[in-house]
Amino acid sequence: MLKLLPQVRSSFPPFWETVRVQIIEESLDHPHPFNALSYTWGNVGRGPPNRKVIVETSEGQRDLRIYEPLETALLSLVNGRTAELPLFIDQISTNQADNDEKASQVKLMGEIYTKCERVIVWLGPSTPHSDEYFTFASDICSEGVLSRVMGPNVGHFREVFDAVMDSTVDVGGVVREDRDDILRLVRLYGHHYPIRGAVDVLGRPWFNRLWVIQEVCLAPQVVFTCGSSSLCFDCFRAGLLFYTIWNKPFIRTFQQRKAIHQESSFMSLYDLVIKYSVNEDGIKVGAKLSEDRIFGLLGLARADEIMDGMKVDYNNVRNTYTMFAALAARHNLDVLLFSQKSDLDGDLPCWVPNWSISCLRTPYGYSNLTTPVFSAGGSTISQPPIADLALGKLTVQGFSVDRVNRVGVHEIQRDVANDSTEQIYYPSFVRFLDEINEFLGSARKTEGSRFQDAPDQQLHDEAAIRLTDGGLSARQFPDTFDPTTAQDTLWKIHRNVYRVGQVEMNAELKRQSYSVTRFIRTVGIVPWYWVPASEVDVLRLCATNPIRAAWKWVEAACDFVTDMVGVVLASSALQLTAWFLHMKQQYYDSVDLAAANHKEVFRHVGLDSEHMGTREWMLYTSNLYRAIGRRLFLTERGYVGLGPEHMENGDAVVVLVGSSVPHILRPDVETDAVVGSSQTNVGHEGKVSSVEPRWSYVGEAYCDGIMDGELLREGRLDYVQFHIF
Repeated sequence: MLKLLPQVRSSFPPFWETVRVQIIEESLDHPHPFNALSYTWGNVGRGPPNRKVIVETSEGQRDLRIYEPLETALLSLVNGRTAELPLFIDQISTNQADNDEKASQVKLMGEIYTKCERVIVWLGPSTPHSDEYFTFASDICSEGVLSRVMGPNVGHFREVFDAVMDSTVDVGGVVREDRDDILRLVRLYGHHYPIRGAVDVLGRPWFNRLWVIQEVCLAPQVVFTCGSSSLCFDCFRAGLLFYTIWNKPFIRTFQQRKAIHQESSFMSLYDLVIKYSVNEDGIKVGAKLSEDRIFGLLGLARADEIMDGMKVDYNNVRNTYTMFAALAARHNLDVLLFSQKSDLDGDLPCWVPNWSISCLRTPYGYSNLTTPVFSAGGSTISQPPIADLALGKLTVQGFSVDRVNRVGVHEIQRDVANDSTEQIYYPSFVRFLDEINEFLGSARKTEGSRFQDAPDQQLHDEAAIRLTDGGLSARQFPDTFDPTTAQDTLWKIHRNVYRVGQVEMNAELKRQSYSVTRFIRTVGIVPWYWVPASEVDVLRLCATNPIRAAWKWVEAACDFVTDMVGVVLASSALQLTAWFLHMKQQYYDSVDLAAANHKEVFRHVGLDSEHMGTREWMLYTSNLYRAIGRRLFLTERGYVGLGPEHMENGDAVVVLVGSSVPHILRPDVETDAVVGSSQTNVGHEGKVSSVEPRWSYVGEAYCDGIMDGELLREGRLDYVQFHIF
């Protein structure tokens, strides 16, 4: 630990003071009181540390180099006398150049931050805006109202909040007293709220750093420091709560801290890793080293087999990620679903998730990060997977369903024109649904298919709906809405979405047909002056009646000019109308048609206004959005499903025991060359050769008809060992 000493002042006024410290060694078994510093390293990676620290030892002074942000923090703490106790500072207390020392210290981080007196959060130098926020938060906390509402009375905080937001809510007793006190605060301080200050503070890089999560969540007390201003954790939170300005990183930290200190609830290491690595709806929490995606969360994890089996090693990120995936697969084979690499030739084995990639998404077969929707492979792992870390091989038990012999070409696309991250491109959905009907038609002609000669059109229609979004809406509607009408409502919304796509497609085709270059061809009428007369007739007319011939040329020229002016006007009118509607939708979406005209407009284009924009509509379209980029596949035995966009003909659909969804695996080409293609093909009975091929992991799949463990219950397929590399 470091004891901060008075700084050494420079003899030259332009230069800053130099930090001076004394290093103290302590045992965590019986430590003296100490604090810990939580901060952002800043300019790491732009060269070696270049700011000098003077270390006082019994043998004299020694020099130590640190980065500038830490120097700024230490100088501020010395001047403000904020850190009178010794400090634990990871940049100095751990030799960052020694990976073995880092590994041993990282294992102790949870204990260090748990046993410290408090964590001092350094947000950086102050600004006029940040000073306004700290002053405001301090003032409203001095009233004592928020500390009472978020402290002793936190049990009915939600009821108080609802009463504050809605004056018609009838409350009494303590709830009413708390509500009235908060409303009084709003009247006194609301118009003084420093919005720019809150944005300034919450925009600091500290809030998006992975290591700070355990630093703040484990410490008994937390103090936020910005320049010379300080606030305790609850006061800092109260300032944000007062105006309900919240950002996701702070919400995440607050919830984790509350679970640990108020509920004594610790998550498994696996759940922590996916919680802080999956970032489909926001910016990924930052970590300088890829290994810290796991090591930076060890202090927050409860003891389990994954936690106990992890070895901290900063020398090989491949081994770290592979070891974690192997340990996680023994308990939850769905860890494979996070292996979402676009290619199969990366540094990691194809079955190992890369937690550091910029965008990891929630698996398609999950309603949230921890809740699977399906159970294709059952809920238990009968034979735990075996991992060979040296070879990067995972051996897992399962059975082959069938071989893919056709992959779709259409997919649901994002509406790039509107620059929307939650808007599907409806014309692409029309093409996608047409392809679904085509695939289902092919499945009905496949011998042994569950769709073969099916007389019930309802079976076809229900399968078509499930294939649009991977079966999510068909599961969620009966659980979320009225189960007696859920299926009928889903079908009507599905038909409306398809109709919206047709309307947009027809409108786009009409707009294109009114372009100047295509107008005449689209209309299909060829003007008389566009058809050349025979040379004999032209010569005869010019010779016998030159005046009439000249007048004919003038008439043709006038008709041509008149027609072209009409074409340009018609084309311009339509193009300007389309442009206006596009700009209105993109920038003035709130300026909508009058409510009285909605039903008439929808009826005019063949849409049912009853379901447009409802909760059911939003749920279905959000599920369609999750299916963007996936492609249809048809197997040799007539199974139809959705798979990754980079799947190919010849890939195998397999069900791994203990996994919630089927998977797409690809036989290794080199193995095929060695053992022969006949030994790696999946037969019509779903069996594979006794010679085990090497497989590559392609991605998760939805395969209609086997998502609830039907094949497990039938017991017609032989279990085999899949060796995935």
